[in-house]
Amino acid sequence: LNPDPKPSGAPSTDADVARQVEVFLGKLAELTKGAGGAGTRPGGTNDGAAAATLARVLPRLAVTDPDAVEALAKHVATSCGRLKDLDGLASGLPGAETLGLELRCCALVVEGIPPDASGARLKSKAIAMGALRAVTGYLLDVAFSAPGARDLDRGSPGWSDACARAALPHALATLGGLIRSHPEGAAVAAAATSTFERVPEATLDVTPEAEAPP
Repeated sequence: LNPDPKPSGAPSTDADVARQVEVFLGKLAELTKGAGGAGTRPGGTNDGAAAATLARVLPRLAVTDPDAVEALAKHVATSCGRLKDLDGLASGLPGAETLGLELRCCALVVEGIPPDASGARLKSKAIAMGALRAVTGYLLDVAFSAPGARDLDRGSPGWSDACARAALPHALATLGGLIRSHPEGAAVAAAATSTFERVPEATLDVTPEAEAPP
């Protein structure tokens, strides 16, 4: 996963880190598109698994450099803005699998952000770029917009509709990652979702399947 190997012992500069993150983001886009098509390259390489592994690596690399933080935060915010698009694609239609993997990898990136000061800076940047607003907007205006859904009434049609949405697991996983160890983000999310009877991420059992460690 090193696109620009250096001689052993050579120090890495901020420019090197930023360039590597940009290369990795390009590779991640390539892998998600590949998984949305054939899914497996000649030789048996699974693009979906490779994309998930890369998504976990990116945040710990990016937090060491301001330009890399900017690039990764922009990627997260852009992906969050596409949550509603996945619901409009029926399973099996062109683009559905690719977008689903993109959103899953976005959640993995956010969940992989270190729970320290450097990670908080990355989350703050992503939130400032609209990531959290996009997620809460999806939950309020799309997934849980039907009558009864925000009451989390499991017998209501609104609840059933929300749970059937393809993007919901990715939205909840991304929301949890953004607000974990980030008090400011948690406060913003709590205020935005105050119309729910309870916090949805704590009650819905629709989280994505756990990934096996790479």
